Amino acid sequence: NVAVSHGLILALVGLLLWWTDVPVHTLGVETLPDWRWLVGLSILLVAGNETADRLARTVGRAANPLRERLTPETGVEWAVLVWLVLPLIAVTEEVLFRGLLIGAFSVGTPIPPHLLVVGAAVPFGLAHTAQGRLGVGVASVLGVALGAVYFWSGNLWLVIGAHYLVDLVEFVRHAGD
Repeated sequence: NVAVSHGLILALVGLLLWWTDVPVHTLGVETLPDWRWLVGLSILLVAGNETADRLARTVGRAANPLRERLTPETGVEWAVLVWLVLPLIAVTEEVLFRGLLIGAFSVGTPIPPHLLVVGAAVPFGLAHTAQGRLGVGVASVLGVALGAVYFWSGNLWLVIGAHYLVDLVEFVRHAGD
């Protein structure tokens, strides 16, 4: 399901870039990020995600009911999650919500960058409705953070890597919950 749906989204983004003559470099894919920035950003975002999870549990709510249903049980399922599903999700969501809605729009429209960051975070949060209202809120805040870092760095690979690591740590950390 993820491979098909996210593959179609990436194809549509590619078609849209081609159709509108928006150069791919506006997405911020020319260089790989410095690994120290990736690690530091990921630590901060994982800490925020874990804090939200702890707060949710203190009020008796599951922070991410979807995660609980999707956590793999076998080694093969873990391999598919780690090497296919999570990377595809991170790439697709970051290309769409950061690369396109912030990067391409900042080049092609007069919309101020801070409005693009917030504007991209809203649909990013709404794309996580399967995680419940709390999940939408957490994803929206994460979307603002990723958007701000993307705009500051201009590097899509940095936010793709951080997004992947946040998701991976969440699954690994809560596998036994």
